[in-house]
Amino acid sequence: IIREIAVGRSLDSIDFAQLAKEVEPSIDTRQAKRSVELLIELGFLLLDDSGVIRYADPVINSADQLSVTAIKQYHAKMIELGKESIERFPSEKREISTVTARISETGFERIKTRIQEFRRELLQIIHDDESVDRVVQINMQMFPVSQFRENRHD
Repeated sequence: IIREIAVGRSLDSIDFAQLAKEVEPSIDTRQAKRSVELLIELGFLLLDDSGVIRYADPVINSADQLSVTAIKQYHAKMIELGKESIERFPSEKREISTVTARISETGFERIKTRIQEFRRELLQIIHDDESVDRVVQINMQMFPVSQFRENRHD
């Protein structure tokens, strides 16, 4: 979240207290400052010649750049924030829907592929968007909610 909010700001004049308040839910000033420093240190953000914070790369490819543990922690935190958003935001400020369905392994794989394709489409929309005014979290999840069983036709 900090990575997205900090881009375009000058490191020399950044107001970390304000930056912390822009995070939803808010964090403290120390966390905001440390997050920016860490993102620069890890190479996810960089400073241009005038000291303005820029993306090192607009898209983070988690498989290449982060540990499995870090990815799992990130996903768990974003799912938790999604859960909390149900109470924090009115329905017109969020989009949450669910489907619970019986499905085969083939259907599961087809849906998984479509989710991956949709994610790529979302990234293109994000890349093409020139008048940004907010940072959002988009979670897509599909997971079993029952035990697997053999298909029986008796």
